[in-house]
Amino acid sequence: MTVSADTSPPRIALVAGALGSAADAASIGRALATAFARRGWDVALQRSPGTPRAAADALVADVAALGRRAAVLDADLALEADAAALVAACRAALGRPACAVFVSACAGADDAHTVDGASL
Repeated sequence: MTVSADTSPPRIALVAGALGSAADAASIGRALATAFARRGWDVALQRSPGTPRAAADALVADVAALGRRAAVLDADLALEADAAALVAACRAALGRPACAVFVSACAGADDAHTVDGASL
């Protein structure tokens, strides 16, 4: 009898916006984070300034209940330095992300030619 074990490294998703202040963005990001966990992925969750820690802790608990690891990464994505450091923070907490999802909701008249990092 041959027994095999899956020795592949864990798949890690970095989800920014799962804890956002905009209700729609938070709902979409939260759904994505739990969908990744259901499919066997560990999840790194970006938390913006002002987002209650309780919201982050609740989503971490939901991911853990699905048998996966989760980490909360504090980053203000309006700051270029924080955005640049986010992947490194993910690597330190869980490992190298195989997928990154940025969920954002805003209202405005920007288009692909006028939008910039600060407006996101």
